[in-house]
Amino acid sequence: MTLMAVPETHIEDLVITPRLSGEVDVKVKIANGGKGTSVKHEILDANGNIVGTTRVDNPQLWTAETPYLYTLRTTLLQKDKALQTFEHRFGFRELTIDGNVLKLNGQPIKLRGVTCHSTDSKTAKVIDETSMLRDMRLMKEASVNYIRTSHYPREPRFYELADSLGFYIIDEVPFGYGDKNLRDSNFYPVLQQRAQATIRRDKNHPSVLIWSLGNENPLTEICVKLGDYVKKELDMTRPICYPQVGSYFRRFNYDFPKVADVYAPHYPTTDQIAGFYQHADRPVIFTEYCHTLGISFEDHNRQWEIIERTPCIAGGSVWEWVDQGMPFGWKKDDGRRMMEDGRGKMYGYEERVFTSKDGGFEMYGNKGTDGLLYADRTPLPNYYELQHNYARAFVSDVSQSSMVNIQCTNRYDFLNLKDNVTFHWTLTNNRDTVMRGAFSPDCKPHERVEYALSLPRQNGLSLLQFDIEDAQGHTFLHQSFVLNKPSDKWEGSGGNTVMIQEGPLVRTGRKPTLAERVTQKERIIERYLLPLDNKDVAADVQTKAIAGGQEVTFTLTPDTADVFRAELGLAYLLDKDIDRVQWIGQGPYASYPGRYKANCYGFWAKEKDDIYFEGNHGGIDAAFFSDEDGNGLLVVGDSLDLNFEQTDKGIVMTVNAAVSGQGPKFAKTRFPGWKKGDKPVSATFRLYYIEGARMPETMRQLFIPAKDVPAPLHPFVTQYDTYLMKYDEIKDNRN
Repeated sequence: MTLMAVPETHIEDLVITPRLSGEVDVKVKIANGGKGTSVKHEILDANGNIVGTTRVDNPQLWTAETPYLYTLRTTLLQKDKALQTFEHRFGFRELTIDGNVLKLNGQPIKLRGVTCHSTDSKTAKVIDETSMLRDMRLMKEASVNYIRTSHYPREPRFYELADSLGFYIIDEVPFGYGDKNLRDSNFYPVLQQRAQATIRRDKNHPSVLIWSLGNENPLTEICVKLGDYVKKELDMTRPICYPQVGSYFRRFNYDFPKVADVYAPHYPTTDQIAGFYQHADRPVIFTEYCHTLGISFEDHNRQWEIIERTPCIAGGSVWEWVDQGMPFGWKKDDGRRMMEDGRGKMYGYEERVFTSKDGGFEMYGNKGTDGLLYADRTPLPNYYELQHNYARAFVSDVSQSSMVNIQCTNRYDFLNLKDNVTFHWTLTNNRDTVMRGAFSPDCKPHERVEYALSLPRQNGLSLLQFDIEDAQGHTFLHQSFVLNKPSDKWEGSGGNTVMIQEGPLVRTGRKPTLAERVTQKERIIERYLLPLDNKDVAADVQTKAIAGGQEVTFTLTPDTADVFRAELGLAYLLDKDIDRVQWIGQGPYASYPGRYKANCYGFWAKEKDDIYFEGNHGGIDAAFFSDEDGNGLLVVGDSLDLNFEQTDKGIVMTVNAAVSGQGPKFAKTRFPGWKKGDKPVSATFRLYYIEGARMPETMRQLFIPAKDVPAPLHPFVTQYDTYLMKYDEIKDNRN
């Protein structure tokens, strides 16, 4: 809340309507004005120069990509005496609807968005400017250009920052949780009051594109009446929308009240985006889609690619930006304090996040555990998935002939890549950097161009890696492409059982996620590590000796019980001293069918305590599990799925033959790992024992010394969805 003193005669309201022609229509309402009262306007450019009073010649246009702001300085005069001076920054921009296409300044736009609650893990609902700037920088680095204020307007400073940094806003008039009153005309004045408070305050911000009236409310007579009132009395320049539950919206079959300029349905399936929503007669914005409950974020890449190529679908906002985490702490005499080995609750399912043994933040079960970021703004892997899928520019292909030809794609709506985006590239051979460089291609919006590099061919594992950066210094994408991949001659140092405590075992599932606890329920397998001889999954394991190790081929044939076999593979409990892994393949994050785009092919290394250690990692050609001295096991195969899992007795390493998706919040996964009627699954890999003092030369070229594995990113004692379990609680010893 802001309190300020004004003179008795003062500016009560100000409406700024800039036009692309350069005209600026200003309407001023004066309180207690009289004879001799007048106003004077001056328009200043971004450098503070006066460039007009009611018109600017050749104005620079505002977009989220080019957020140029002018300042309107309005002085209230009483017989030439200044009573009050008011300044407001504004932008020249015009939002229009051409048939079923949303356009800004005459150009179609795509809204790469997130919904955004106003929460902080330490200060609850109080958000300071530092936190807002941190959020907006992370958004820029993920190519987010649109924010939906859910489910209430934000503080004034938020809109000023959105204006200057460049974000599109759908501003929400709040009237959620009042559905029972929306058929009672006596509540219409309440809706009017809320619309007035929101729109009169925020109407001069160029970032605000659309007014959202409520959220998932029934579209009653007074809701429609409110829309007419907003468009005729409060703001005639902006479209409005009514965000709706998708099933409710689809019942209209596009026979929707005309007052809604934009359709705003929620949570479409991939098939619905590719089917039903292709036929809209008005622009479509999915004001909530692809719910990120926990680490579930299935199919976002496919959904966004359909949105990207569909003219009538203007974009969408993922639910949601950050966990709605509220702080909690435990008193010293609280007998419920969760302690184990002095480290807080280390093992077992936990929906709260412990930042220390004394507390952390909680999200009311799984109700608010739905962010791309943890409540303290530590990114979940889903953030990096979104970063890849929303990228404003990227390398779409690399090919080799006499030159290395790089195909660059521009998904900006207004900017040429030239001088606005820099592709920093690095050529590597094995782990060594051979060459570096950078280029900024001449590529118009929504086009592709080729850029050629003359690079020497390499004999080892050669990668061309890209770090893509915008003109403001935001690195918004990392990519890599394999230029040469030789057949390495792997070998071990000796025996193959020294660094294994137990195994092989049969993996028949995994730790259930928040989403799987909702969608799979009683089908979840709690004890998913079984002996080879068990009644649930028939295991045929064949081994043969190779130099310094063994080659393993296995086939698994599950029974037909109606259970959720999320993963099927061959597992080993490694020696307890093994606490780190290096691998060659896709990384650095866990990946699953429907959620794997965040990764790049390369050389990766993690310690077991790292927040990004746990889970299935796809596309791995070689992985080295070791202790600090380099003693351990090398696992080699062809694009393997490996599960890394930390327990109280050591790391459980699994070679998976089948992996399911994690699913969205509201439905089972589209990618079951194994289901009734499927054929048996199998895989082949090689397992080598490695002695640190006698590491083979191939490994010395491709892996760093074990002591140099980076220290873990370990911000929490425990966290949801990658929580730790005790080994004896996931192993089933029944035959």
